[in-house]
Amino acid sequence: MASGQRAAFIVPEHVLVHPGELVFYLGLGLLAGVVGCLTIWSLYRMEHLFEVAPLPFALKPIIGGLSLGAIGYFMPEVYGVGYETVSAVLQQNAEFTTILLLIFLKIFATSLTLSAGGSGGVFAPSLFIGAMLGGAYGWIVNDWFPAMSAGYGAYALVGMAAVFAATSRATFTAIVILFEMTLDYSIILPLMFVCVIADQVAVAILKDTTIYSVKLKRKGLAFANDLGINVLSVTPIKNVMNDDVEVLHVDMTLAQAHEVTERQGHHVYPAIGGKGVLAGVVRPAELARSIKRDGSEGRVADLVQAAPIVAHPDETVMTALRRIGDEPDPHVVVVDRWDRKLLGIVTPTDMLRLSSRES
Repeated sequence: MASGQRAAFIVPEHVLVHPGELVFYLGLGLLAGVVGCLTIWSLYRMEHLFEVAPLPFALKPIIGGLSLGAIGYFMPEVYGVGYETVSAVLQQNAEFTTILLLIFLKIFATSLTLSAGGSGGVFAPSLFIGAMLGGAYGWIVNDWFPAMSAGYGAYALVGMAAVFAATSRATFTAIVILFEMTLDYSIILPLMFVCVIADQVAVAILKDTTIYSVKLKRKGLAFANDLGINVLSVTPIKNVMNDDVEVLHVDMTLAQAHEVTERQGHHVYPAIGGKGVLAGVVRPAELARSIKRDGSEGRVADLVQAAPIVAHPDETVMTALRRIGDEPDPHVVVVDRWDRKLLGIVTPTDMLRLSSRES
Protein backbone atom coordinates (compact mmCIF):
# COMPACT_ATOMS: atom_id res chain seq x y z
CA MET A 1 0.00 0.00 0.00
CA ALA A 2 2.79 2.36 0.90
CA SER A 3 6.38 1.90 -0.15
CA GLY A 4 8.83 3.52 2.24
CA GLN A 5 7.60 7.08 2.63
CA ARG A 6 5.48 6.99 -0.52
CA ALA A 7 1.74 6.96 0.16
CA ALA A 8 -0.75 5.00 -1.91
CA PHE A 9 -3.06 8.04 -1.86
CA ILE A 10 -1.88 11.64 -2.02
CA VAL A 11 -4.32 13.69 0.03
CA PRO A 12 -4.39 17.31 1.16
CA GLU A 13 -3.92 17.92 4.87
CA HIS A 14 -7.15 17.62 6.81
CA VAL A 15 -7.89 18.98 10.27
CA LEU A 16 -10.85 19.13 12.63
CA VAL A 17 -12.34 22.49 11.66
CA HIS A 18 -14.62 22.94 14.68
CA PRO A 19 -15.20 20.90 17.88
CA GLY A 20 -18.85 20.63 16.90
CA GLU A 21 -17.78 18.80 13.75
CA LEU A 22 -17.50 15.64 15.84
CA VAL A 23 -21.30 15.50 15.72
CA PHE A 24 -21.08 15.19 11.93
CA TYR A 25 -18.44 12.51 12.27
CA LEU A 26 -20.75 10.67 14.66
CA GLY A 27 -23.32 10.56 11.87
CA LEU A 28 -20.69 9.20 9.49
CA GLY A 29 -19.80 6.47 11.98
CA LEU A 30 -23.43 5.40 12.25
CA LEU A 31 -23.83 5.36 8.47
CA ALA A 32 -20.55 3.49 7.96
CA GLY A 33 -21.69 0.78 10.38
CA VAL A 34 -24.97 0.35 8.52
CA VAL A 35 -23.30 0.34 5.09
CA GLY A 36 -20.72 -2.17 6.34
CA CYS A 37 -23.55 -4.47 7.41
CA LEU A 38 -25.29 -3.91 4.08
CA THR A 39 -22.10 -4.99 2.30
CA ILE A 40 -21.90 -8.19 4.34
CA TRP A 41 -25.60 -8.91 3.88
CA SER A 42 -25.39 -8.29 0.13
CA LEU A 43 -22.50 -10.73 -0.24
CA TYR A 44 -24.30 -13.34 1.87
CA ARG A 45 -27.56 -13.08 -0.06
CA MET A 46 -25.90 -13.05 -3.47
CA GLU A 47 -23.84 -16.15 -2.67
CA HIS A 48 -26.99 -17.88 -1.46
CA LEU A 49 -28.92 -16.98 -4.61
CA PHE A 50 -26.18 -18.30 -6.88
CA GLU A 51 -25.84 -21.46 -4.79
CA VAL A 52 -29.52 -22.40 -4.89
CA ALA A 53 -30.18 -21.22 -8.46
CA PRO A 54 -31.10 -24.26 -10.61
CA LEU A 55 -28.52 -23.38 -13.25
CA PRO A 56 -25.54 -25.27 -14.69
CA PHE A 57 -22.36 -24.31 -12.89
CA ALA A 58 -20.73 -23.03 -16.09
CA LEU A 59 -23.63 -20.65 -16.71
CA LYS A 60 -23.28 -18.81 -13.39
CA PRO A 61 -20.00 -16.97 -14.16
CA ILE A 62 -21.39 -16.11 -17.59
CA ILE A 63 -24.42 -14.46 -15.99
CA GLY A 64 -22.17 -12.68 -13.51
CA GLY A 65 -19.81 -11.49 -16.23
CA LEU A 66 -22.57 -10.17 -18.46
CA SER A 67 -24.20 -8.36 -15.54
CA LEU A 68 -20.91 -6.77 -14.53
CA GLY A 69 -20.27 -5.79 -18.12
CA ALA A 70 -23.62 -4.01 -18.27
CA ILE A 71 -22.85 -2.11 -15.06
CA GLY A 72 -19.34 -1.24 -16.16
CA TYR A 73 -20.52 0.01 -19.54
CA PHE A 74 -22.39 2.84 -17.83
CA MET A 75 -20.17 3.18 -14.73
CA PRO A 76 -16.65 1.84 -15.42
CA GLU A 77 -15.42 3.12 -12.05
CA VAL A 78 -16.78 -0.07 -10.43
CA TYR A 79 -14.03 -2.13 -12.08
CA GLY A 80 -10.80 -3.02 -10.34
CA VAL A 81 -9.54 -1.72 -7.02
CA GLY A 82 -10.63 1.81 -7.90
CA TYR A 83 -7.64 3.67 -6.47
CA GLU A 84 -7.88 6.39 -9.13
CA THR A 85 -11.52 7.03 -8.28
CA VAL A 86 -10.77 7.04 -4.55
CA SER A 87 -7.90 9.50 -5.12
CA ALA A 88 -10.21 11.80 -7.07
CA VAL A 89 -12.70 11.83 -4.18
CA LEU A 90 -9.98 12.40 -1.59
CA GLN A 91 -8.73 15.37 -3.61
CA GLN A 92 -12.31 16.59 -4.09
CA ASN A 93 -12.34 16.20 -7.85
CA ALA A 94 -15.50 14.12 -8.24
CA GLU A 95 -19.20 14.65 -8.91
CA PHE A 96 -21.72 14.12 -6.13
CA THR A 97 -24.08 11.95 -8.20
CA THR A 98 -21.25 9.67 -9.28
CA ILE A 99 -19.99 9.28 -5.72
CA LEU A 100 -23.46 8.46 -4.41
CA LEU A 101 -24.20 5.87 -7.11
CA LEU A 102 -20.84 4.17 -6.67
CA ILE A 103 -21.61 3.29 -3.05
CA PHE A 104 -24.37 0.90 -4.06
CA LEU A 105 -22.99 -0.17 -7.43
CA LYS A 106 -19.68 -1.23 -5.86
CA ILE A 107 -21.49 -3.24 -3.18
CA PHE A 108 -23.55 -4.98 -5.84
CA ALA A 109 -20.64 -5.51 -8.24
CA THR A 110 -18.38 -6.96 -5.52
CA SER A 111 -21.08 -9.35 -4.30
CA LEU A 112 -21.87 -10.39 -7.86
CA THR A 113 -18.23 -11.01 -8.75
CA LEU A 114 -17.49 -13.21 -5.76
CA SER A 115 -20.81 -15.07 -5.88
CA ALA A 116 -20.63 -15.85 -9.59
CA GLY A 117 -17.22 -17.46 -9.24
CA GLY A 118 -14.97 -14.51 -10.01
CA SER A 119 -11.67 -13.91 -8.29
CA GLY A 120 -11.23 -11.00 -5.93
CA GLY A 121 -11.06 -9.83 -2.36
CA VAL A 122 -13.05 -7.58 -0.07
CA PHE A 123 -10.36 -5.31 1.36
CA ALA A 124 -10.04 -2.85 -1.53
CA PRO A 125 -13.81 -2.79 -2.18
CA SER A 126 -14.40 -1.94 1.50
CA LEU A 127 -12.04 1.02 1.22
CA PHE A 128 -13.68 2.10 -2.03
CA ILE A 129 -17.20 1.90 -0.60
CA GLY A 130 -16.09 3.79 2.50
CA ALA A 131 -14.49 6.55 0.44
CA MET A 132 -17.65 6.97 -1.64
CA LEU A 133 -19.87 6.95 1.45
CA GLY A 134 -17.70 9.47 3.27
CA GLY A 135 -17.42 11.64 0.17
CA ALA A 136 -21.19 11.77 -0.40
CA TYR A 137 -21.89 12.37 3.29
CA GLY A 138 -19.18 15.02 3.58
CA TRP A 139 -20.46 16.76 0.46
CA ILE A 140 -23.89 17.19 2.07
CA VAL A 141 -22.47 18.25 5.44
CA ASN A 142 -20.12 20.79 3.88
CA ASP A 143 -22.91 22.15 1.70
CA TRP A 144 -25.18 22.70 4.70
CA PHE A 145 -22.58 23.70 7.31
CA PRO A 146 -19.57 25.10 5.43
CA ALA A 147 -18.24 27.06 8.41
CA MET A 148 -18.23 24.04 10.74
CA SER A 149 -16.96 21.26 8.50
CA ALA A 150 -13.98 20.26 6.42
CA GLY A 151 -14.22 19.44 2.73
CA TYR A 152 -15.77 16.16 1.67
CA GLY A 153 -12.30 14.72 1.06
CA ALA A 154 -11.75 14.56 4.83
CA TYR A 155 -14.94 12.59 5.32
CA ALA A 156 -14.00 10.27 2.46
CA LEU A 157 -10.66 9.62 4.14
CA VAL A 158 -12.31 8.73 7.44
CA GLY A 159 -15.06 6.76 5.71
CA MET A 160 -12.50 4.44 4.10
CA ALA A 161 -11.31 3.18 7.46
CA ALA A 162 -14.78 3.22 9.02
CA VAL A 163 -16.45 0.89 6.51
CA PHE A 164 -13.48 -1.47 6.59
CA ALA A 165 -13.69 -1.48 10.40
CA ALA A 166 -17.40 -2.32 10.20
CA THR A 167 -17.00 -5.13 7.68
CA SER A 168 -13.87 -6.71 9.16
CA ARG A 169 -14.41 -5.89 12.84
CA ALA A 170 -10.71 -4.97 12.95
CA THR A 171 -10.92 -1.37 14.13
CA PHE A 172 -7.32 -0.81 15.17
CA THR A 173 -6.08 -2.43 11.98
CA ALA A 174 -8.30 -0.13 9.91
CA ILE A 175 -6.84 2.94 11.60
CA VAL A 176 -3.23 1.81 11.15
CA ILE A 177 -3.78 0.78 7.53
CA LEU A 178 -5.23 4.17 6.68
CA PHE A 179 -2.17 5.85 8.16
CA GLU A 180 0.08 3.59 6.08
CA MET A 181 -1.82 4.32 2.89
CA THR A 182 -2.06 8.10 3.30
CA LEU A 183 0.76 9.00 5.71
CA ASP A 184 -1.71 11.57 7.06
CA TYR A 185 -1.87 11.79 10.86
CA SER A 186 -3.65 15.13 11.06
CA ILE A 187 -7.17 13.76 11.40
CA ILE A 188 -6.54 11.05 13.99
CA LEU A 189 -9.25 12.10 16.47
CA PRO A 190 -12.26 11.89 14.13
CA LEU A 191 -10.73 8.83 12.46
CA MET A 192 -10.55 6.83 15.68
CA PHE A 193 -13.94 8.13 16.81
CA VAL A 194 -15.73 7.16 13.59
CA CYS A 195 -14.08 3.73 13.33
CA VAL A 196 -15.13 2.79 16.87
CA ILE A 197 -18.70 3.96 16.24
CA ALA A 198 -18.92 2.04 12.95
CA ASP A 199 -17.55 -1.09 14.60
CA GLN A 200 -20.08 -0.93 17.44
CA VAL A 201 -22.98 -0.40 15.05
CA ALA A 202 -21.90 -3.49 13.11
CA VAL A 203 -21.61 -5.49 16.34
CA ALA A 204 -25.10 -4.41 17.37
CA ILE A 205 -26.59 -5.48 14.03
CA LEU A 206 -24.60 -8.58 13.05
CA LYS A 207 -23.04 -9.68 16.36
CA ASP A 208 -19.77 -11.49 15.57
CA THR A 209 -20.32 -11.90 11.82
CA THR A 210 -17.73 -10.23 9.58
CA ILE A 211 -17.25 -10.12 5.84
CA TYR A 212 -14.44 -12.66 6.25
CA SER A 213 -16.42 -15.06 8.42
CA VAL A 214 -19.80 -14.99 6.68
CA LYS A 215 -18.91 -17.77 4.23
CA LEU A 216 -17.49 -19.93 7.03
CA LYS A 217 -20.63 -19.39 9.08
CA ARG A 218 -22.81 -20.45 6.17
CA LYS A 219 -20.86 -23.70 6.04
CA GLY A 220 -21.19 -24.20 9.79
CA LEU A 221 -17.46 -23.93 10.44
CA ALA A 222 -16.18 -22.93 13.87
CA PHE A 223 -13.71 -20.11 14.42
CA ALA A 224 -10.43 -20.21 16.26
CA ASN A 225 -11.76 -17.86 18.95
CA ASP A 226 -14.71 -20.11 19.82
CA LEU A 227 -14.70 -21.17 23.46
CA GLY A 228 -15.77 -24.64 22.45
CA ILE A 229 -15.79 -26.31 19.06
CA ASN A 230 -18.71 -28.54 18.21
CA VAL A 231 -17.56 -31.63 16.32
CA LEU A 232 -20.62 -31.29 14.09
CA SER A 233 -19.37 -27.88 12.99
CA VAL A 234 -15.97 -29.07 11.80
CA THR A 235 -16.74 -32.50 10.34
CA PRO A 236 -17.41 -32.65 6.58
CA ILE A 237 -20.55 -34.59 5.83
CA LYS A 238 -18.61 -36.85 3.46
CA ASN A 239 -16.90 -38.30 6.55
CA VAL A 240 -20.16 -39.68 7.94
CA MET A 241 -22.16 -40.46 4.79
CA ASN A 242 -22.90 -43.99 3.64
CA ASP A 243 -21.69 -44.35 0.06
CA ASP A 244 -23.05 -47.89 -0.34
CA VAL A 245 -26.54 -46.72 -1.17
CA GLU A 246 -29.40 -48.77 -2.55
CA VAL A 247 -30.85 -46.64 -5.33
CA LEU A 248 -33.75 -46.74 -7.74
CA HIS A 249 -33.30 -45.84 -11.38
CA VAL A 250 -35.88 -43.59 -12.99
CA ASP A 251 -36.37 -46.15 -15.79
CA MET A 252 -37.30 -48.98 -13.40
CA THR A 253 -40.85 -50.25 -13.38
CA LEU A 254 -42.79 -49.88 -10.18
CA ALA A 255 -42.70 -53.65 -9.77
CA GLN A 256 -38.89 -53.67 -9.90
CA ALA A 257 -38.71 -50.77 -7.48
CA HIS A 258 -41.10 -52.54 -5.12
CA GLU A 259 -38.82 -55.58 -5.03
CA VAL A 260 -35.90 -53.38 -3.99
CA THR A 261 -37.83 -51.58 -1.27
CA GLU A 262 -39.25 -54.82 0.12
CA ARG A 263 -35.78 -56.32 0.29
CA GLN A 264 -34.08 -53.35 1.95
CA GLY A 265 -36.79 -51.84 4.12
CA HIS A 266 -35.55 -48.21 4.12
CA HIS A 267 -37.82 -45.19 4.55
CA VAL A 268 -36.56 -43.34 1.50
CA TYR A 269 -34.59 -44.21 -1.64
CA PRO A 270 -32.60 -41.89 -3.88
CA ALA A 271 -33.64 -42.05 -7.53
CA ILE A 272 -30.97 -41.50 -10.16
CA GLY A 273 -30.98 -40.81 -13.87
CA GLY A 274 -28.26 -41.06 -16.46
CA LYS A 275 -24.63 -40.95 -15.24
CA GLY A 276 -25.80 -41.36 -11.65
CA VAL A 277 -27.24 -37.84 -11.41
CA LEU A 278 -29.73 -37.42 -8.58
CA ALA A 279 -33.29 -37.09 -9.86
CA GLY A 280 -34.97 -37.03 -6.45
CA VAL A 281 -36.25 -39.51 -3.91
CA VAL A 282 -38.95 -42.17 -3.78
CA ARG A 283 -40.77 -43.19 -0.62
CA PRO A 284 -41.92 -46.82 -0.30
CA ALA A 285 -45.28 -45.79 1.14
CA GLU A 286 -46.07 -43.69 -1.92
CA LEU A 287 -44.78 -46.49 -4.16
CA ALA A 288 -47.12 -49.01 -2.54
CA ARG A 289 -50.11 -46.68 -2.88
CA SER A 290 -49.35 -46.08 -6.54
CA ILE A 291 -49.12 -49.82 -7.28
CA LYS A 292 -52.38 -50.48 -5.47
CA ARG A 293 -54.11 -47.66 -7.32
CA ASP A 294 -52.66 -47.90 -10.85
CA GLY A 295 -50.83 -51.21 -11.07
CA SER A 296 -47.12 -51.97 -11.23
CA GLU A 297 -46.35 -51.18 -14.86
CA GLY A 298 -45.62 -47.50 -14.31
CA ARG A 299 -42.14 -46.04 -14.05
CA VAL A 300 -40.21 -44.78 -11.07
CA ALA A 301 -39.81 -41.44 -12.86
CA ASP A 302 -43.52 -40.82 -12.27
CA LEU A 303 -43.10 -41.02 -8.49
CA VAL A 304 -39.85 -39.10 -8.04
CA GLN A 305 -40.09 -36.21 -5.59
CA ALA A 306 -37.51 -33.52 -4.96
CA ALA A 307 -35.00 -34.52 -2.30
CA PRO A 308 -35.97 -32.49 0.78
CA ILE A 309 -32.41 -32.10 2.08
CA VAL A 310 -29.40 -32.02 -0.21
CA ALA A 311 -25.81 -31.40 0.87
CA HIS A 312 -22.41 -31.24 -0.79
CA PRO A 313 -19.54 -33.41 0.45
CA ASP A 314 -17.43 -30.48 1.67
CA GLU A 315 -20.23 -29.01 3.78
CA THR A 316 -20.35 -29.78 7.48
CA VAL A 317 -22.77 -31.96 9.37
CA MET A 318 -23.97 -28.88 11.24
CA THR A 319 -24.90 -27.21 7.95
CA ALA A 320 -27.02 -30.22 7.02
CA LEU A 321 -28.65 -30.25 10.44
CA ARG A 322 -29.69 -26.63 10.03
CA ARG A 323 -31.35 -27.49 6.73
CA ILE A 324 -33.33 -30.30 8.31
CA GLY A 325 -35.34 -27.95 10.54
CA ASP A 326 -38.84 -29.38 10.93
CA GLU A 327 -38.52 -31.69 7.92
CA PRO A 328 -40.36 -34.94 8.79
CA ASP A 329 -37.90 -37.02 6.73
CA PRO A 330 -34.44 -36.03 7.99
CA HIS A 331 -32.38 -38.04 5.49
CA VAL A 332 -29.63 -36.00 3.85
CA VAL A 333 -28.75 -36.84 0.26
CA VAL A 334 -25.14 -35.97 -0.61
CA VAL A 335 -24.40 -34.99 -4.21
CA ASP A 336 -21.41 -33.66 -6.10
CA ARG A 337 -21.36 -29.87 -6.08
CA TRP A 338 -20.78 -29.56 -9.82
CA ASP A 339 -22.71 -32.32 -11.59
CA ARG A 340 -25.20 -33.44 -8.87
CA LYS A 341 -24.01 -37.02 -9.11
CA LEU A 342 -25.22 -39.04 -6.13
CA LEU A 343 -22.40 -39.71 -3.66
CA GLY A 344 -24.15 -41.04 -0.58
CA ILE A 345 -26.79 -40.59 2.07
CA VAL A 346 -26.70 -39.60 5.74
CA THR A 347 -29.30 -40.80 8.21
CA PRO A 348 -30.19 -39.31 11.61
CA THR A 349 -28.42 -42.30 13.17
CA ASP A 350 -25.16 -41.35 11.42
CA MET A 351 -25.34 -37.81 12.79
CA LEU A 352 -26.30 -39.00 16.26
CA ARG A 353 -23.36 -41.39 16.28
CA LEU A 354 -20.98 -38.53 15.44
CA SER A 355 -22.52 -36.30 18.11
CA SER A 356 -22.11 -39.03 20.74
CA ARG A 357 -18.34 -39.07 20.15
CA GLU A 358 -18.11 -35.50 21.43
CA SER A 359 -19.80 -36.38 24.69
